[in-house]
Amino acid sequence: MKTVLIVVAVMIALPILKQLIVFGLARLIGRAVGQAALNQQPDQIELMETDEQVWKNAKAAAAIADPLLARGFEPAGTYRIVEMPGVVVQLLAKPEERFLAAIYEHPQVGHWLDLATFYEDGTSSTFTSSKPTGLAPRPGHPMVNAPGAGPLALYARARAERAKGRMKATRAEDAAQEFERAYAESTAWRKRRGISACEVAEVAKAA
Repeated sequence: MKTVLIVVAVMIALPILKQLIVFGLARLIGRAVGQAALNQQPDQIELMETDEQVWKNAKAAAAIADPLLARGFEPAGTYRIVEMPGVVVQLLAKPEERFLAAIYEHPQVGHWLDLATFYEDGTSSTFTSSKPTGLAPRPGHPMVNAPGAGPLALYARARAERAKGRMKATRAEDAAQEFERAYAESTAWRKRRGISACEVAEVAKAA
């Protein structure tokens, strides 16, 4: 669910990487650049609850949240991410359908929606309105990209296509803690695995 946030760290290096692509060098030294960016990514994050005034573009965020709220999603708070200045995330939960929704605002990337389901065996499934990141997926945690999809279209697709199995219910009061946990686990796996030069090049091309 947090792969897009991890990409933000790699994006710091994009001006260099785009030049490397022009000269065909990204695959040669891109790994070192990408790994350095990945190492700067915090191992854990803290969500600091805030109010609606934190949005730079509240209308864009509401356009994503309101249709989901009308379909029975419950508000689970709006937060700043302490370790990522400028990033805002609003969480919504629909425990009876085993969904956790995250609406993001990033000063460079803009707004996007993740709809995640967590399973009893520790795996997860995420559907996102963001474009592909270029990073290889974490095993057992597939992400389906539907760039530009509206919230209801993404919701319908997630309901129809997510993996079956024993799903965990995420209550609104537990949403922030679940988000922090999922981020920490995803980041730990990616740092152990590392990032390849090919992935760095793909991130640069996708941006």
